[in-house]
Amino acid sequence: MMSIGKKMVASLYPMMPGNPFVYYGEEIGMKGSGVDENKRLPMVWSQKDATGQTKAPQNADYTVPFDSSVADQEKDKASLLNHYAHAIKIRNKYPQLVTSSPTAVTSSATLYVMKHDDITVIHNLSQESQILPGSYSVLDTIQGAAKASSMDCKSKA
Repeated sequence: MMSIGKKMVASLYPMMPGNPFVYYGEEIGMKGSGVDENKRLPMVWSQKDATGQTKAPQNADYTVPFDSSVADQEKDKASLLNHYAHAIKIRNKYPQLVTSSPTAVTSSATLYVMKHDDITVIHNLSQESQILPGSYSVLDTIQGAAKASSMDCKSKA
């Protein structure tokens, strides 16, 4: 089974049809597993103090330490939190991502390509370069790469 990174998932959510959703804490990399209470752990707002911090639900038994808070990630331009924020800004900037009926450009387990009116969204889900037939004007809004007339679809996330 292919494993895709958290930033790739954060890039995919807002570019897909429908309403994107982010589970509480997912935007900073928190995860809960096992009993239901582990999925309701308090948000880690700061590592320095407990301002705004609540207690874990009774019967929560998730013990894996979490070493990155909202405050830490807000300061880090490359953080998962800022990546989520950037991807959501792109969705808001280009309304056709929300209002159009997208069409699949290619059918591949490792390459997600959807055309939304005049915008084509491309995500390479593998670590290998991909060939995408066609001619495209390229602007990599997620990675910040320069505009180009062709592309190498090698995943960076």
